[in-house]
Amino acid sequence: MTNIVEERDFKAGIYELATDDDVVGGPGGIANRQAAQLAARTNYLKDHVDALENGDKAANKASKLATARKISLVGDVSGSVSFDGTGDVEMTIKYKTSGIEAGTYRQVTVDAKGNVTGGSNPTTLAGYGLTDAAPLDSPAFTGDPTARTQPIGSNNKSLANMEALQQVAALASPAGMTAYFAMSTAPAGWLKANGAAISRAAYAALFAAIGTRFGAGDNNTTFNLPDLRGEFIRGFDEGRGADSGRVFGSGQAEDFRMHSHGPLGIVTASGGVPGSSGAGIALGGSNYWTSNTTAGTGGTETRPRNVALLACIKY
Repeated sequence: MTNIVEERDFKAGIYELATDDDVVGGPGGIANRQAAQLAARTNYLKDHVDALENGDKAANKASKLATARKISLVGDVSGSVSFDGTGDVEMTIKYKTSGIEAGTYRQVTVDAKGNVTGGSNPTTLAGYGLTDAAPLDSPAFTGDPTARTQPIGSNNKSLANMEALQQVAALASPAGMTAYFAMSTAPAGWLKANGAAISRAAYAALFAAIGTRFGAGDNNTTFNLPDLRGEFIRGFDEGRGADSGRVFGSGQAEDFRMHSHGPLGIVTASGGVPGSSGAGIALGGSNYWTSNTTAGTGGTETRPRNVALLACIKY
């Protein structure tokens, strides 16, 4: 004697024994067919009930829990709500108190969960933990700090960057300006005003200022500087009439203004004297004439007192 082999399914229909069926037992026998079918259905239903009770399968058709459940939050936030499955629920939660007053803080302390646990409002760089910042009093900058370029003519306490300084320098000493220096070499940004031919490309600002007024160089890539060596500078007449007819930038040879001298004196000789005029006057056995020639004096040029300095031009 043995047990029926039980399957686990839910097939439609239960076999009904006919009056003329032979009563046959054993595996697959008609006499055991109904019991096998019912056992298969029982196993199928049991499996589903076990899955529901164990939580392995959702109770899709359930509309309410047999016992309402309480859903709770604990930790940094807290709150609870009762839920029986009959509908959606909402929970009011409460965040834990941080321990600091509500307000605006420039610096805060945060824990590992991102919660603000402290706040302060420092008034110094040290208060922010900055130990390498430049002091407000006589700061010393490093690296390549930048500042806004101030408009020309600004009169404030804003920082000036190199671009603004270059603009100011260009206004104070524009290209083409000449000056004298008490040294034998030209300072940075200046050239000796010695008539040299220089590159039009390398000294573009100076070329734009004076052009070929003092010489065209090679008529292609160079131009000449003014040659002020050994020269005195005279202001351009520009229609005043004190130096009429002058061309701007032109040179001028030395000259004396027209003038005359009176007789040097009286000379005496026994005969005529070259360069004298007037009749000889006999006096005491000698003849006397007035002379038309003055005595010669001076050097190779006419000049005022002066000091030799180095003439330069700004480029």
